[in-house]
Amino acid sequence: MAEVWDGQHHWLQDMSGGVPVLNSESALQAAATDQWLTRRAYLRRHAENASFGEMETRTDAGTRFAVVTATPPRGQPVELWFDPATALLARSVRVMPTTIETVSYTNYREVEGLPLPFRISADEGTGDIDILDISEYHVNSAIDNQTFQPLRTPNDTIVANGEATVPVEIGYFVTLEAKVNGQCPFAFLFDTGGNAILTPEAAAMLGLHPAGAGSSGGAGEGRLSVQYAKVERMDIGGVTFRDQNFFVIPLQYNTVARGQRPPLAGILGPEILERLAVRLDYRNRTMTFWPRESYRHDGQGIAAPITFSDDIPLVRAHLEGNPGDFALDTGNAGSVVVQHVWAEDHGLAEEMKRGVEMVSFGSGGESRNWASRVSDFELADQSFHHVVARYAEDKKGAFSSRTEAGNVGAQVLANFTLDFDYRRAAYGSSSSQVSAPRRFHVRV
Repeated sequence: MAEVWDGQHHWLQDMSGGVPVLNSESALQAAATDQWLTRRAYLRRHAENASFGEMETRTDAGTRFAVVTATPPRGQPVELWFDPATALLARSVRVMPTTIETVSYTNYREVEGLPLPFRISADEGTGDIDILDISEYHVNSAIDNQTFQPLRTPNDTIVANGEATVPVEIGYFVTLEAKVNGQCPFAFLFDTGGNAILTPEAAAMLGLHPAGAGSSGGAGEGRLSVQYAKVERMDIGGVTFRDQNFFVIPLQYNTVARGQRPPLAGILGPEILERLAVRLDYRNRTMTFWPRESYRHDGQGIAAPITFSDDIPLVRAHLEGNPGDFALDTGNAGSVVVQHVWAEDHGLAEEMKRGVEMVSFGSGGESRNWASRVSDFELADQSFHHVVARYAEDKKGAFSSRTEAGNVGAQVLANFTLDFDYRRAAYGSSSSQVSAPRRFHVRV
């Protein structure tokens, strides 16, 4: 994994090797605060123009702290908890999109007259704590220009003949088949908001030996256990992927079950879209792949920007005339899920909560929500009337976001042909005729 922030752009390379540009408004604010904290700007003159709230005293586990909220320029607020006895920063606390992040700074030692923490622990309340033990600090007198260059996706994918089309199954989900390490065929759910995942059963069939331990979440407030495995080769039609990292997760029965047929082997999504331009054609039940460098959109379509806070694409849409960032989620079998914080901010929550109470299930388990009809939902210059939308009031998980408006699922997306092109910065919809399929050319 790797991360680069050059003062304007934020690149994050995850375990799959893909490199989304984290460019949503909330992601850029978080990066600006990361930069401010990393520079220890609270020690600098005027704290580099950050604004501050009132200092207050708080006690946690019998220890007193002096706490102040700072907001760096173009950044998000962060609570700074200082030890009054040493005046050293003991922790920072930030409200992130779906979690509260607490970072603790301990084991201070003096380096060239400056006390610095040699242990930094980050806890987002998910059960996993990231601990960074630092062996030494160096003062940089000169920085290599290559240090802040954009991260690059590995050159590990080949598209035979420059273009490949494969059939897909369209049901509640989009599923496609792939050979894994020469064994075939395995069926995978295609999820723009998922990751490369194998079930433990599929990993066993492939003779893989998962290692490590962690946890993962999604829709719902629960967590699933995670291990990790590497696949030497994966083939989807004429596309070959080499040396792919997979999470090994015991997905829920309702996600993988396919009646009398073998269950799904797992999930594929961002690791494909971060390497290739992809067309998902719901009407013709196909997916087409191109190398990103050679892809050119042809035909009708309305280009519009998408952004990222993580690895799922966000698009500007309007619900009842109110603009917000909605995730494009092929892994959502429904129509539109509305996040409760955004709904409350726009005066929609109480009305939506008068709908039919329901329980749905995602990778994080049970999600309680209310289904009701909304009079107007506008996406890609197309209006959908009387759509059944679900109002989610989860306190944790993907449907507890404080920054996103909602999530657009298959029942709306199936009205479009989707062209994903993460190399550029727009998406669009094709025909102006309501009865015809619409096309997104999604470019970031």
